[in-house]
Amino acid sequence: MNGETMWFTCKSKLVTLGGVAALTAGLLMTGASPAPAVAVNDDFSFSRPPLEIQGVYETLVTNETKNKTAGYARWISDGDKLIAHDGLADGYAIVAHLSDGRTASTQGIESPATGTATGDLPENHTYKMWVCAVKGSFSRCSPERDVKS
Repeated sequence: MNGETMWFTCKSKLVTLGGVAALTAGLLMTGASPAPAVAVNDDFSFSRPPLEIQGVYETLVTNETKNKTAGYARWISDGDKLIAHDGLADGYAIVAHLSDGRTASTQGIESPATGTATGDLPENHTYKMWVCAVKGSFSRCSPERDVKS
């Protein structure tokens, strides 16, 4: 290799390295940042138990992602008691709602946990109950169902 060929080879490598450095610097100067991580939440389903006792209404919560029962909401008409139970340590809380405005929740309580809400209601009235699996701003709720006081 003569001196001229050697200079051309070195010059080509310097140009290539310089191009890579310029491209990298350009990306850094534009303020390009990686996309934020997308929060992925578990999927939930809701069902009624196969057998229900008179005056006790229940909606089961299943964490489909983990394929496990997560908890339930229960309304007991004798005593007008709303119950939310979280039996799965998956990071989600169970919140039971009644259409009179009361809620029973396991938020902020380590699983397994049960939250209750009671209060006298007029007898033989129909209300709506539903249950949600919640975590931060995520909430997945069951359809409403009729319950009686």
